[in-house]
Amino acid sequence: MPRDRLTRREGDDAPPLEGELLGPETGQERAARERLNFLAWLLDSSIPLPGTRFTIGLDALIGLVPLLGDVLGVALSSLIVAEANRLGAPRSLLNAWLDHPHRAARGSRLFLALLVLAVAGFAGLCLALGYWLARG
Repeated sequence: MPRDRLTRREGDDAPPLEGELLGPETGQERAARERLNFLAWLLDSSIPLPGTRFTIGLDALIGLVPLLGDVLGVALSSLIVAEANRLGAPRSLLNAWLDHPHRAARGSRLFLALLVLAVAGFAGLCLALGYWLARG
C-alpha cells in the first residue's frame, strides 16, 4: 500500500514526522505548486547561457529596462506571493512550507535573525568607518 504525502501507516518503518499531521496533497495544491514552479523557473532559470552551465531567467532580462522592468518583475514575482498567501503559507519558501510547515517557519525565523544581525553589523561598520574618516 503506497504512503500518502505526510502520513504513516501501521507497520511502516519510516521515521516519524516532526509533529506534522497533514493529509495527502490535494489536486488544487498540486496544480498550484506546478504553476508556481513553472513561473519561478521562467523568471529565474529558463534561459541557458551558451558555453556555460549557468542559466538566467526572464526577470534578469526584464530588469534591464529601467523602471518598467522593475515594475514588471515585481508584478510577476507578486503572483507567487499572492498564490502562497491564498494557500495560507507564511512568508517562507512555499515548497518548503508545503512539504514541512513547521520546519519552514523555523527556517524563516533563523533567516530573519541572521538578516537583522548582518544589517546591524553593516551599520556598525559604516559608523566606525565614518568616525575613522572624520577623525583623519
